[in-house]
Amino acid sequence: MNVRKIWIPVVALAFVLPAIAVEGATETDIGFSLGEEYKEAYTKYLDNFWDLVEDRGSTREGILEWAKNHVEILREYYPERLGLLEEVSTSTGIGFLEMVAISSLLPIEGGCTVSGSTGPATKDGKTYMSWNMDLSFMGKPVTLLLSGIWALIPQFSVVQMPDRYSYFVAGLPLSCGIGVMNEKGLALSANAVDSTDYGDGLTHLEIISMVLERCETAEEAVELMKSVPIFSGTEQTGMLWNMNYLWADAEGGMVSVECTHNHFHAEYAGEEGILAQANHFQYLDCYEVGGPTPEDDYESSWMRGNRMRDLLQRYHGEIDVELLQETIVTDTQYTVGRFGREWGTYDSICREFFGQFPGRVPVTTLCVFVSSPMDKKIYLNPGDPKIFNWIEIDVGSILEDPSILVELLYSTIAPFLQPQIVRVIALAIKALARIPG
Repeated sequence: MNVRKIWIPVVALAFVLPAIAVEGATETDIGFSLGEEYKEAYTKYLDNFWDLVEDRGSTREGILEWAKNHVEILREYYPERLGLLEEVSTSTGIGFLEMVAISSLLPIEGGCTVSGSTGPATKDGKTYMSWNMDLSFMGKPVTLLLSGIWALIPQFSVVQMPDRYSYFVAGLPLSCGIGVMNEKGLALSANAVDSTDYGDGLTHLEIISMVLERCETAEEAVELMKSVPIFSGTEQTGMLWNMNYLWADAEGGMVSVECTHNHFHAEYAGEEGILAQANHFQYLDCYEVGGPTPEDDYESSWMRGNRMRDLLQRYHGEIDVELLQETIVTDTQYTVGRFGREWGTYDSICREFFGQFPGRVPVTTLCVFVSSPMDKKIYLNPGDPKIFNWIEIDVGSILEDPSILVELLYSTIAPFLQPQIVRVIALAIKALARIPG
């Protein structure tokens, strides 16, 4: 395996993590090398994985029973994934079914807001995507950070499979990592969404990897997803949410995919050239698939989704990387009335405050991606986009030759780290204490 490391600050905190390039002639070479290189990371993540599973009301026994049955799904629809998992299991000493579990399920709460703009909506005719990655930051995730696990896990990885497209991963492949762009420019933004339309199939982590390995366009992604069964929660796993997907390609194609085990809808950008997503179903019937409804306590999703669409329409024909970075992903509504001071909260695209609604896991914007499929570039903001500098990542060049991975200067955002850390700690204390503004 060819390994070169670059250093990029982890979201919201001053940990600096390595990125890896995973190359090999066969799945066996790649899997074994990956396990050898990151044995400690996989092992530590597994321990925390079981804690997170319990937090979601599941059990270790139930998850492993599900994993045993899920192997047959992989064997039929994604056999190369099994080969990787077997070799990582061998080289790390982690049980095979445990590897299946951590590579298939991601037991965290999320509340992301994403956008896609192409053709007539953009200033230069190119295609752009944004992804405000809003994740839970209290409770167990804090435990993960304090345990030092993020000091072991690479923030970015490059995966090159035999006879497949190489792709760029945010996180550690085969566990807490999500592919975001492949060598052809096919890119992803996504949202977690609840559904009680139970059924086994390929999980969101598996679908994302498979699509990026095999597809060049958004249309190909849709056709591949239609051809496989899709996981959407089971009683054994307790993972009731799946994902909404936003795919965009280097040819200007863009599509929003909503799917559960028994239902599927693909909505292309059309003449308007814009798409917006949050954590609910826009095209599938939310009552039929058992998803969030306008009457429940997650009105935040409708507010954020509508706000994103309003912004894309307001700036129609003017959208480019700079506008997304400075105006759209930073949009904050400052809901003063509910919390007694000016915080961007449940109705904001950039969520600054942990407070949401009673009984829901609080989330905040931990990082932001802006993607340019035609340029094969990703722009990362590793924290609050109103505070942190943006980092340009030339994904196309890196995927052509992972050996050219170079160090991204930590000094470019070092001046911004200290105030961000202080701010995050202050917000956490305030949220825990439930002190009014």
